[in-house]
Amino acid sequence: GLQDASRLSFESRGGIVDDGLGYNPEVSEFSVEASILADTVQGYVNDHGADKVGVLYVGFGEVLLFMQAASDYEVLGDVRWFGSDANTKESKLVEDSIGLGFVTDTSYTTVQVASGKNDLSQYVDSSLNESIGRIPSTYASSAYDMMWLMGLTIEREQSTDVAVLTAAIPEVAEEYVGALGSSRLNDAGDLAQTNYDVWDIRDGSWTLAGTYFSATDTIALEGTMMKDGLTGEVEVGSILPLTGRLSKHGEENWVASVLATVDFNKYLADKGATWTLSATVEDSQTSPTVALEKLQTLHAKNIKIVLGPETSSNLQNMKGYADSNGILLFSCCSTSPLLAISGDTIFRMAPDDTNQGTALSKIFTEAGIEAVVPVWREDAW
Repeated sequence: GLQDASRLSFESRGGIVDDGLGYNPEVSEFSVEASILADTVQGYVNDHGADKVGVLYVGFGEVLLFMQAASDYEVLGDVRWFGSDANTKESKLVEDSIGLGFVTDTSYTTVQVASGKNDLSQYVDSSLNESIGRIPSTYASSAYDMMWLMGLTIEREQSTDVAVLTAAIPEVAEEYVGALGSSRLNDAGDLAQTNYDVWDIRDGSWTLAGTYFSATDTIALEGTMMKDGLTGEVEVGSILPLTGRLSKHGEENWVASVLATVDFNKYLADKGATWTLSATVEDSQTSPTVALEKLQTLHAKNIKIVLGPETSSNLQNMKGYADSNGILLFSCCSTSPLLAISGDTIFRMAPDDTNQGTALSKIFTEAGIEAVVPVWREDAW
């Protein structure tokens, strides 16, 4: 998972990483975990000084609850806190007075796969802001690009056969430049570009602080030929967390998917195509068990092209069923290195956490951190 990737990279830079604290992702009260974390962090502060110690938090929407519990301990507010893509632009952290005070005091810094910073990414952001009332995470761009990539591949091949699409997606992705920028995929079917935007909170708002460039291991501070034959409606399924701890991401990614579907169908109409793309969504409730049930529901409807799920634990739980039943899965946001498998029918519009861990470890080093205590959800992520 991400904590392991971050550990390996930071230790290779000479840093120290504690065994850390894993917690049950189903709980909603973290006073015990905060107490244990405070004792652990205090030991490192005694040895290194508060300015040399950081906490890496790897979790989902429960981040506010965890930080509210952590705010009861002075030592946890004295050290730097760092986070991942899942908590980047988390609105609850700036809307809650305790949360805002804590992230401000700890200079909370997160990373998320870099957006394309192009006209299309601005269009997606502004369209979703108008629809849901907030600027979305970069994974909304992933969701938008996924729908276009899938549509373009179906259009090129004039087929919905999973084997045909699996072979063709990397070729189409090689040429497609979307809201994320280049959509080129690596051999495991994951997004090849591994740059990360660095975010922090200034004056009560999320602010782009810079970009980590993997090719140089540096942080820069801010700033087709078509075939004939397909007709009718092609239905693509989506499994997203419309409820549960990632419901914020689920909402924005579904809105982005619908937006992409509308725009892609306009593109088809302009070409005089004889088919259209439609999208249907099932709610995973941010649960691996429910996600698998929803995949089975879609399969029963003869839907074998499924966008989602968002989390690595959900994707891991669905993989066996998808493999056995010839289902193509296209995830916007799963990043676990465990799922970076060449030759399967899973594609991900995000680089795996080996790269995110390297980006985080670079930020630790640049921040002068010598020792890190990780906290993480005990699941596939």
